Amino acid sequence: MAIRSRGLPSAGCSRCRSKKIRCDETKPICGQCAKIRSVDCKYRDEFERTWRWQTELVVEKAKAKALTTKNVAMPTADTNCDMQLNPPNPHILERFFFDWVVKSDGGSESIISWFNSLPWMYAKSSVNSLLHNSINALANAGYAQRFNCSKALTEAAEWYGESIHMLKNTLSSNVGLASNQDVMASIVLLCMYELLIDESVALEGCWVSHLGGATLLLKMQGQETTEESSAALEEVSMVIYLQMIHNSLLTGQAPSVPVNELKLRKLPHIDDHMELIYKTACLCAEWRTALFLPQSEHGWKQLSIIAGKAMSLDKQLEEWSWSLPSSLRCTVEAISINSQPEWLKPLLIGTWTPLNTHNNPSLTVKIIWRFYWQVRLILNQALLFTNSILERSETIINPISSHQKNIESRIVSFVDRLCESCLSTFVVDTTKHSRHYRTEDIPGILGYLLMQGLPTIGLCLEQVVLVDFDLSSRKDWLAKMKRFLRNTLGVGKGAAAKEPSQYGKIPIQIWGL
Repeated sequence: MAIRSRGLPSAGCSRCRSKKIRCDETKPICGQCAKIRSVDCKYRDEFERTWRWQTELVVEKAKAKALTTKNVAMPTADTNCDMQLNPPNPHILERFFFDWVVKSDGGSESIISWFNSLPWMYAKSSVNSLLHNSINALANAGYAQRFNCSKALTEAAEWYGESIHMLKNTLSSNVGLASNQDVMASIVLLCMYELLIDESVALEGCWVSHLGGATLLLKMQGQETTEESSAALEEVSMVIYLQMIHNSLLTGQAPSVPVNELKLRKLPHIDDHMELIYKTACLCAEWRTALFLPQSEHGWKQLSIIAGKAMSLDKQLEEWSWSLPSSLRCTVEAISINSQPEWLKPLLIGTWTPLNTHNNPSLTVKIIWRFYWQVRLILNQALLFTNSILERSETIINPISSHQKNIESRIVSFVDRLCESCLSTFVVDTTKHSRHYRTEDIPGILGYLLMQGLPTIGLCLEQVVLVDFDLSSRKDWLAKMKRFLRNTLGVGKGAAAKEPSQYGKIPIQIWGL
């Protein structure tokens, strides 16, 4: 009630608001919509709801300070700044660039090369500009979470509140400016802030809590990129695009922007990978809708058609993995537990632990493979669930029934590959001196990128029941990994895990986020 008394819009879903009826605010589907099996149960963006009260608190604090000191600095037209913030801490900024600038072992980091531009972007940004404040917000948040620094956490909230206020003013007052690279970069940085700080389970796994705004700007810049700024825009566009696709896969909602409308860098083999994942995200949206159709011959026929498409798409993904050159391949080798540091041992010892570590030519290749296994895991889980529905029909052809054993085996395989990929992030290679031997040496971006796969694994393990496999020990290991992320790397959402029943009656729990 405190939030609403401050003027925030209703937290109810779109359907209940339009009907002017009371919403119980159960997410992702409220009680009213669950009764009528509505697929239009959508909630307001948490970004929009939270920026108001956070900004108001920051502005009120600044005004009180100004009245006390009677020394109010006039904001410039460039900054739209309502308050004076403390000067940036050089030590915190140094740690920020260590955490977020990608350290390549010689391979191409083309997918996430935007992170390497952060020092240059900060150096050229003006003091108290949107980009300057957004970087300081994330820098202080990362430092506070990582090293348990309450002062940095307080300053992070102030930088964040001012950045949100400035972002709102920019988006509402200057449409042309809204799609420039600094604004888009600031949105991504603020999303990363929310991932570290916000433990709201409703946002678990989402790289952005206000995805619609980022993808809208992405679509606005589209094909209008100028030659002078194309490289920088391509880099930030790639990061936003991956956020959009990841969110679509986890929610079962169609991607906001078609892949062919975006000016993304053309990369051999990676283009095919992104096209297949985009098709998967679109199919997941179609599938989720079909699962809410009444259980009748018509509904079963639709599911049968979609299942056939999914099996074909799964086969195309497998064929893609066979066609890769050595520069994009992932190699697997057994883990030598004795050579690992003590802080990693809890993740190496237990009823079940990943057996292998993965060697990738670059972080980009690691990301590509995680998306590959995640997409195939979602497809096969949905196929397994759909098979249980189609078995009830005596007239509809079930394309899945003869493949059930293979589907179950693939689910376990993809879960194991994803867990191995997550663990290999921290496995120390004793043949190289550049890898981390202390937890302080682990760059924060590695924990951030793990949130691509962990929610998918977690909800799959909670829901899937396999005849020949006991998945409980894998669930226990995943819980340890999430605690490690929260306690060691400071990723707030690492600890944000709930039972699937909390999400309502979504057939495929992954699509209930």
